[in-house]
Amino acid sequence: MFYAGVFGAGFGSGVALTALQNPLDVWRTQLQTTYERSSPPPVTARNAWRGVSLTAVRNMPGNGIFFLVHEALDVNVRERISCDGGLVSPAIARMLCGGLTGTIYNLLLSPVDVVRSRLMATSSGGVMFHARAVLREHGVLRGFLRGADVTVLKAFPTNAIGFLALSKAKWLLGVEDDDEQ
Repeated sequence: MFYAGVFGAGFGSGVALTALQNPLDVWRTQLQTTYERSSPPPVTARNAWRGVSLTAVRNMPGNGIFFLVHEALDVNVRERISCDGGLVSPAIARMLCGGLTGTIYNLLLSPVDVVRSRLMATSSGGVMFHARAVLREHGVLRGFLRGADVTVLKAFPTNAIGFLALSKAKWLLGVEDDDEQ
């Protein structure tokens, strides 16, 4: 039941995130993929929601998976490698679990991100149109994992440091945390 609650909390956090993130991601993606204009392309009410279904997949069940993976790693890996006489310090174990969480999450959701980026960069075609185009142009692995290497290079250290900072902030605020500081 605990893991269902973790997934549910992650899923719920993705609802608000989706509404805030999608218009900004459309704008960012269009800026990054438009070269002939000197000014940013206008983001209108109509195109601000382009790709929102894939943003929702990434942020709702994706966040559920993110926190579920983290809790599973936290219980099954971090606690084992950092207990009394463990292999590494609790802080290093926390960072390893955080980094692995971000890596797994980003690898699992890479196909969604690839199609979502293509959708946001254009004004035509839907999810299936762009998914088929990725498959036709690059194949399954090369197409749907395109850019995943760079994403993982960013995700591991970002999440490692993020979870360590969360742990330290909880300790500083006096919120219960099971790490020895």
